[in-house]
Amino acid sequence: MAKLAPVGPASSTRNSAFEAIPAGMACLLHAVTGMVFYVVGYFLIARPLQHAVLPRLPWIKTAAL
Repeated sequence: MAKLAPVGPASSTRNSAFEAIPAGMACLLHAVTGMVFYVVGYFLIARPLQHAVLPRLPWIKTAAL
């Protein structure tokens, strides 16, 4: 079964930037990136673009797209 979380790239980035960081940091980096940057991207990119193109489209459809 394939892994869905890209922990491998996060681990390699962590290893190239720092040397003494715990192994679980890659999972934490992946989770925080998803929770923070998805929300920021939604509110700063997707939502203003949706308001400019289709202002009457409900927010839930914008989030799904």
